[in-house]
Amino acid sequence: VKSEPDRPAAAARSPWRDGPFMAFMGMFLVLGLVFSQLFSTFNLYLNSVYGLRENQIGPLWAVNTILIVVLEMILIHAVRRRSEMKIIALGAAFIGIGFGLLPLGRGFLFAAITVVVWTMGEILTMPLSGTVVAHRAGDAPGRYMGVLSLNFSLSMFLAPLVGNWIFAKLGGDALWPIMGGASLLVAAGI
Repeated sequence: VKSEPDRPAAAARSPWRDGPFMAFMGMFLVLGLVFSQLFSTFNLYLNSVYGLRENQIGPLWAVNTILIVVLEMILIHAVRRRSEMKIIALGAAFIGIGFGLLPLGRGFLFAAITVVVWTMGEILTMPLSGTVVAHRAGDAPGRYMGVLSLNFSLSMFLAPLVGNWIFAKLGGDALWPIMGGASLLVAAGI
């Protein structure tokens, strides 16, 4: 029995040469930079501008967690037949609106309302981003998911640098409209 000669494996496509994917990654980098303000300037702002103490900020994070646990799978299931990109764009808009609202009020209750709004955006955006990338990847899922991971890591690195710089130079009440506007631009771009 003759064996077939070894054929070179077809080269997996490169995400770096995929223009629409890289455009999405650029927008998602901006969205990640906005969203990652939660891990640096959000708590600082709530403490220094809203006057909330740590024992008041923690329950706001609980609002986020409870909403994700209770609603994420229900909402993702409800939108499963809709365009993933449109849902991500809607989520980006919610993130932008939630952050943009921050300077318009004060106190725990108002902060909780903003948390509900941006959490809806988080729920609609974060799980579907991986789905979009996986669908786009074709025969190179590891490469594409690696770029998504790199993108998210880069946004986590840049967010405190950018956010704290804006916070220090322009103040907290300027930071959130800037971040909200950037997120709305991403929503329009997507």
